[in-house]
Amino acid sequence: MFAALNSIKPRIQNLAAIDLFHANEEWAKTRRPEEFKFAQRRLTALSDWLDGRDYLDGRFTVADLLMTTVLRIPRDTDVIAQMPVLRAYRLRCETRPAFQESVGPSDSRLCRRSAGDSCLNYRVGTGFSPR
Repeated sequence: MFAALNSIKPRIQNLAAIDLFHANEEWAKTRRPEEFKFAQRRLTALSDWLDGRDYLDGRFTVADLLMTTVLRIPRDTDVIAQMPVLRAYRLRCETRPAFQESVGPSDSRLCRRSAGDSCLNYRVGTGFSPR
């Protein structure tokens, strides 16, 4: 659980903040490659851990709920999509009844699958419009 909140999420949030709020600013164009590299390092370590595993601790737990929520932050980008192990993990966790229940009925109603991909056109808890 702590890895999701303390190792992965800060890096993904930094990258998302640049992309969503500052993409056209000069400092962001300079900073983004470094933030991407930091995020990529953390995500690669997570991918290596999950390679050959279905879930973080061998069975679906609250840690998977948290990690999946974090991995959904950049779902409208190719950050996770280019990492097949993480993409498969996120999709596998999103289909779990416990995850569907945790995101609530409004997200479940708005969430529609397209060719097995993640929920489209909605970002839980952020209120941002999709790209």
